[in-house]
Amino acid sequence: GFKIAQIKPQLGDLTASKIKVPTNNGTIEAEYKLEDNNQSTYKIQIPKNMTAQFILTDDVVAIILNNTVIKQNTSVLNLKEGLNIISIKAK
Repeated sequence: GFKIAQIKPQLGDLTASKIKVPTNNGTIEAEYKLEDNNQSTYKIQIPKNMTAQFILTDDVVAIILNNTVIKQNTSVLNLKEGLNIISIKAK
């Protein structure tokens, strides 16, 4: 069936990370990298017939999702099946 995953990164002091999470609809794959100037990049692969909600932290000042600038007045990004690339600038 159709499912919605919730992704809430809690990375602490990590500067890079990769994870694979199996689900009934396939594997969610995610990669994180902390760039310079509090810029973070996430690459998240969502399986077919699935979506995800990416929960943002309170210190976000700029968001780009799949090359589209997102307004700051949101705490959740809706991710579609396939590859989602998120760039986040924090305070």
